Amino acid sequence: MTRNTWSRDGARFALAGAILLAALLPGCKRESAETKTPPVAVRIAPVRTVPLQRTLDYLGTVAPVRQVMLAARVQGTVAGLGAEEGEPVAEGRDLAVLHAPDLEAAVARLRADHDYWSRRRDEDEGLAARGAVSQDQLAASERASAAAAAALAEAEARLGWTRERSPFAGTVLEWRVEAGQHVLPGQALVLLGGMEIEVEVPVVAEDLRAGIEVGIPAFLTGPESGTITTAVDEVAPAATGRGRTFAVTLRVPAEAGADWRPGEPVRVRFALEESTGGAAVPSRAIAGRTEGNWIFLIEDGIARRWKVTTGLEVDGWVSIAPAPPQGSFVAVTNLDRLSDGVAVFSVTQEAGS
Repeated sequence: MTRNTWSRDGARFALAGAILLAALLPGCKRESAETKTPPVAVRIAPVRTVPLQRTLDYLGTVAPVRQVMLAARVQGTVAGLGAEEGEPVAEGRDLAVLHAPDLEAAVARLRADHDYWSRRRDEDEGLAARGAVSQDQLAASERASAAAAAALAEAEARLGWTRERSPFAGTVLEWRVEAGQHVLPGQALVLLGGMEIEVEVPVVAEDLRAGIEVGIPAFLTGPESGTITTAVDEVAPAATGRGRTFAVTLRVPAEAGADWRPGEPVRVRFALEESTGGAAVPSRAIAGRTEGNWIFLIEDGIARRWKVTTGLEVDGWVSIAPAPPQGSFVAVTNLDRLSDGVAVFSVTQEAGS
């Protein structure tokens, strides 16, 4: 009897324990699952703190702002060239010397005529003072002397045209003649450029429509030199050449481009548009594009939601405002699994990934 009673009591106790254990186990499992949820694995990228720019790259050529073609003013033979192509020249320097024997002979003859009529006038003045010749004869001598002087002056001026001098300090860009060549009046001799320089860029119409216009910033990088900041100075109104391109001109500050020479190539970067915000993130970091935009800043293994307004997007980066704190990192993967305060395991994104 006693043994049966203990058996029944033991069975009841075992059953009650099993029921209690069954009731407690689901709660323990839920608590364990909640405490052991693994962090979300994300790749992160640093926030850029420089403005974005939408740019176009071209190759330009250094050219003088002022160009003058010197042409022959008299007929003759090129006796000598006073400078080589690319050589700087001072104002007044002889560039081309012509040999013009006909002019030289004419000057010699007119000089003799001038000497004769000058002596004749002087003689008639002395005779007229003594009454030996009439005033009419004296007047005729004076007119003849004046005419001879004028003819000589004109011939000497024309003889002076056999020396073509540089009208300003500059650089010899191109010779159009060579020594020993016979030239006629109006024939081109030499192309001369001034000291001020600019960069000329042939631009296609499509890129003009994209935003290349007068006043936009541009950056010039010459051979073996740093980058110069300038702006578009002029855009040709019509296309030229076989490529139907528009000539775009950019001024070069004298002190900045002192070592540049006409004809040298220059890399040109046109800045079509620049972001106004001071920060940018990878485009992949933007979440909720249809409901307003935000990013997830990663701070000490925790995701922090940061609401932003997006702007210019260039090459996989987009400008944002307001700017996050300096040195911030943003998540660029698994954004759909993130929310404010979620724990994350972050891996820095490698360049180009």
